[in-house]
Amino acid sequence: MKVALVLVALLVAGCGCRRSSPGRAKLDASPGVGMGGTGGAATGSGGAGGAPLDAAIATQGDTAAAIEDVARDTPAADTRADVMADTVGPDGPAIDVPPDLATGPDGPPPLTPEFHLTLPLSSSVVTTRTPTVGWSDPGGTDYFVIDICRDAACNDSIERNFSGLTSYTVMSTLPEGVVYWRVKAMLPRNLGMLTAGTAEMFVGPQTPHDTSMLAHPDFNRDGLPDVALAAEGGDVTVRFFHADGMGLRGSTQTLPGPARALAYGVDINADGFGDLLLARPDAVEVYYGSATSLIWVGTLTGGAGFGAALAGVGDVNGDGFADAVIGTQAGGAGTASLYLSGRMGLARPTGAPLPSARFGAAADVNADGYADVVACSTAPARLALYTGGTAGLVAAATLDDPRGGAGGSFGDSCQGVGDVNGDGFGDVVVIGSSATQLLAFVYLGGEKGLGAPSTLVLRSAASQDARALQVASAGDVDHDGRGDVVVAGNGGVQLFLGTASGLATSPATTLGGDYRLAAGIGDLNGDRHGDVLVAPRDCAEPVRILPGGAMGLTPTSLFTFPAMAGCPGPLLAR
Repeated sequence: MKVALVLVALLVAGCGCRRSSPGRAKLDASPGVGMGGTGGAATGSGGAGGAPLDAAIATQGDTAAAIEDVARDTPAADTRADVMADTVGPDGPAIDVPPDLATGPDGPPPLTPEFHLTLPLSSSVVTTRTPTVGWSDPGGTDYFVIDICRDAACNDSIERNFSGLTSYTVMSTLPEGVVYWRVKAMLPRNLGMLTAGTAEMFVGPQTPHDTSMLAHPDFNRDGLPDVALAAEGGDVTVRFFHADGMGLRGSTQTLPGPARALAYGVDINADGFGDLLLARPDAVEVYYGSATSLIWVGTLTGGAGFGAALAGVGDVNGDGFADAVIGTQAGGAGTASLYLSGRMGLARPTGAPLPSARFGAAADVNADGYADVVACSTAPARLALYTGGTAGLVAAATLDDPRGGAGGSFGDSCQGVGDVNGDGFGDVVVIGSSATQLLAFVYLGGEKGLGAPSTLVLRSAASQDARALQVASAGDVDHDGRGDVVVAGNGGVQLFLGTASGLATSPATTLGGDYRLAAGIGDLNGDRHGDVLVAPRDCAEPVRILPGGAMGLTPTSLFTFPAMAGCPGPLLAR
């Protein structure tokens, strides 16, 4: 999304210059209750009811200002829970804040007036070397200082500049890899400044388009991907990777199960750290990232079957907070609901439910700056596109089986896979079958939405089931600036590389075996090639990370996880 820029001044200078809370709080998804955490009042909530939340929204300016006043006068040892208790009061959002949400360097930043980074979301992959960054306007400021840096502390500056607007297009050609950025609002009459925190972006090799692909999981914002992995029904192991002379190493954190589904929430609270969604039976827990660990902040509930499927879908309404879609399935096709995030975190469901519990993040199909979502079903055989906008998701198109009901299935699963042809629009893959083959239908995005699909033959349908196939973005495995796609199932793993015309018709890599899932996790070894995690269906077999290269995936493991206890299958936050 191109944004006009007025440059106020130019300065060529440098920047100069684990633990989880044992408690639990419940958020009932039906009546509409906002989530407390690192922010002010919830935004973008729709539907009826929820008087406490509505009151909090109506007074968000006063509440944020009061919180800022208290935070300024509160000793560092005091916790965010104390600040919230002193300011929100008994009629505020009905949630307890964990006592370990301290406002120190390892925790979320202090509460401030409405001032946060908006685009790109932290941990996004940008497909231009001169991206446009944006932020909200706290009001009453003289100007903004924008720092683009090689490190999160901004000790190694790439560029510093100034703007009187709430957006800025980077003037330097950014290096590929991890780049950090932050914005400061300078108050008038030398009253000081507000800081919107620091975010990261993963800069890819493609240059012509100012848009973003899907995000990479990075919970501690150190520039290396992290992994949240679970045996279905068991605990969740989070591995925070870092590289040193001894190879890939890292600390781990265990989140208690039983896990039903996992999703990378991208940056729900706009603090620059990646976040995690963990579904348990009939509930979804939200964890915020920090420099040292994931921190539990609350639990969403929604009745029987709630949390059957999860997806962090990016920023649907363009407010700078990452949003989520949560599916409910207690028999039948199920439904899914959009949860918009804001300064209080994820709030109640917004808008009409999606008529299927099969859905996926679609990145930005029409390149309008808002994240989109796809949902699919087999009866009827259909793909639905929901486009983002300031009010949330809007039903934009319903696409039937392109074969016109000629036999087989369509809509067994669907997923946005990033930009596979490098044109700046997000693309989508739908899984189906014929009488003899398992198929992938590839829909390329464009200004008007999704175009007519091309069809890839995945494998023979003999003794295999399209419902068992999982499709995912592989990132940019061959480092050509186009997204690649990985498909996993009981016939093995196949990697299809992106080309200028779409996905290649033949897989670049094929792994035999029975796999529950495979997905790109970003560049773990720093060679600019995307790496892919592959998980066998049997939890007794190890989950591995395979390195990417110019020709596809290398079978020699980059990292092997310890074997998990027997279970119905492994789960991965992606």
